[in-house]
Amino acid sequence: MYPIDRHGPEGFTLMEIMVAMMILALSLTAVLQLFSDGLRSGQLSKTYLLGVYHARAKMEEVLVVDEIIEEIRRGELADGFTWQVAVERQIDERAVNNSSGLVLFKVTVTVNWPERGHIKSYIIESLRLGPATLEKPS
Repeated sequence: MYPIDRHGPEGFTLMEIMVAMMILALSLTAVLQLFSDGLRSGQLSKTYLLGVYHARAKMEEVLVVDEIIEEIRRGELADGFTWQVAVERQIDERAVNNSSGLVLFKVTVTVNWPERGHIKSYIIESLRLGPATLEKPS
């Protein structure tokens, strides 16, 4: 065995440098993975919020008109979302002797969009009063 020279040039050994590089590589991998997950989550949230926005806009279109009729409408938006609005007359046993001439309608708005090979959807429902005499157009 050779004695260790404590007065020679000081520095890091090759093994110490390799261990430090391995720790740095593992740390960077973990940070980049978290960053990638954050970006993906942000994009999914943006798409979901856009679906919510479209559904609310379609619901407002139905609720602000003066006359509501029983119908089902479908359409496609420019950004890849599809929508369906269903207006159904609700049968209420308590309203048989309704003297107001108003009936209750259930409005259902469904917005669909493709996401990572699956179809996602957002559904909102509301109730609205409308005249009992209006019929579905032919």
